[in-house]
Amino acid sequence: MEKKSTFTQEIYTECVIHAPAARIYAILSDFANYGMWTNEMSISGDTQPGGKICVKVKTANGGNGWYQFKSMMKANNERIIAMDNVLLAPLIFLGKNRFEIIPVSEDAVRFVNAEEFSGLAVPFVRKKSLLQITRRFKQNVNAALKMTAEKP
Repeated sequence: MEKKSTFTQEIYTECVIHAPAARIYAILSDFANYGMWTNEMSISGDTQPGGKICVKVKTANGGNGWYQFKSMMKANNERIIAMDNVLLAPLIFLGKNRFEIIPVSEDAVRFVNAEEFSGLAVPFVRKKSLLQITRRFKQNVNAALKMTAEKP
């Protein structure tokens, strides 16, 4: 369920992936090789919880350009990878992103790709940037992960 108020907006996407949870985590936590399965984002830096990372996402210029965030890894384990992404300053724009790996059987997971945005910029970017471009970006990442994980 997506939450919304004047200065917050959650984008929530999910899909079922027919692969073991360990395989999904192995792909998601191999940050150096994101380019092998998605052209939508990259993550580099200290990926341990509390580490400073650089997150680049393909959502600028209508989905044709890149935003680069100063970020901090909040969690990185078999069930959740979470990070806080800051553009300019947290008061202006903060995205709390999470990838959740929820096993539904031995060979399938429900993958959640969600982000709660907050800050003074949210009302100005909500309609086009967040609800359209960011949702499409997250769905593209989900589809790429699903395709990669389900390959024999």
